[in-house]
Amino acid sequence: MIYKIYDLFKNKIFLLSVITVIILIILYFGFRPFNFKQKNNVSISDDGKWIYFNKFGKIETGIMSLSEEFSGEELSIELLLKGEGSYSRYVSRIVTFFNQKAEDEFLYFAQWKNDLLVFFTRNGKIIRLNAGKILLDGNPINVTLSMNNSGSFIYVNGELVCKSDINLIPERKTLDEFKIIAGNSPRGKHQWYGAIGSISIDNRYYLQEEIQNNYLSWNRDGIIKDSNRLLLYNIKSRTGSVIHNEGQSGFGLFIPDRFISEKRILFEHSVPEKLTRYGIKDIVINILGLIPFGFILAAFVASFNLKKRHIILFPLVTGILISALIEYFQIYLVTRTSSLYDFILNVTSTLIGVIIFLYIKKIRKISQVG
Repeated sequence: MIYKIYDLFKNKIFLLSVITVIILIILYFGFRPFNFKQKNNVSISDDGKWIYFNKFGKIETGIMSLSEEFSGEELSIELLLKGEGSYSRYVSRIVTFFNQKAEDEFLYFAQWKNDLLVFFTRNGKIIRLNAGKILLDGNPINVTLSMNNSGSFIYVNGELVCKSDINLIPERKTLDEFKIIAGNSPRGKHQWYGAIGSISIDNRYYLQEEIQNNYLSWNRDGIIKDSNRLLLYNIKSRTGSVIHNEGQSGFGLFIPDRFISEKRILFEHSVPEKLTRYGIKDIVINILGLIPFGFILAAFVASFNLKKRHIILFPLVTGILISALIEYFQIYLVTRTSSLYDFILNVTSTLIGVIIFLYIKKIRKISQVG
């Protein structure tokens, strides 16, 4: 039976037809769901005070520079948030401060399950503070991160929930050519489902009494009122796609029409800490996906009575080119990741297909001699 199938693969027209179909299938699964122009998916609450982030939703500022206004000794960030669920597949990004020049996500607020996390990057190292399980379904909260040389402190609804004695204030150079991205990460791969009411940055340290007063003021008025801050974005101050800055410096927040990643990585090589069912599924698909391609293409080359090295090299080089093409275009697909390991697995599976063909070819030749 195997030999009859092998003999069928001597027909060049048949082989070319099968190769064409396989390539189309590979490209289809490599580029699906074809969202090269993904609509930005956000919505505004009926009272105009909250912006909700759904799948592929974000808001962002233009590139700003606050290095001159920033003293480097004190900094406070205040957020009004609503969580909309628990997440455990990935750490979802709420607000990210991203240095465009260095491509450095130097500070970001995130959610893991119902926990609010704050991450700081310092000299290539990541430091994390955990404010606890405070992002419960639909509950609005006031979050303040206040920092000075004595440490970093996180308050929720006016109460201290987390502190660190480490000075985590960003360096002044990080606030040169930076932008704020809310609702997702710069790569566009860490969607947050929730709502933001306000974002503010101030060039000074807040004492607990002042933070409690700010919370009471927000609880009464529903917005942050303080035009003396460096940056102040109340969603209520939106006009069209622009959320105006009521502070002293910087640009407004924009609601883009399209969801586009800020940071694209070709052949990303990060390895997951543990294999999930999603990771195992990807490995199986990548290994099995190009074995038939390698097998059929090797048979097609062999039908021209070429040497063994051509039977190996032509399918291998073709598999490398197709895999590289797919991984390149995946950096422009918001639901896909350009992975070095996917590329290696695809090339390996192509080679496995060639080896299987050569083995059957050898066995067939021996049986004919016998």
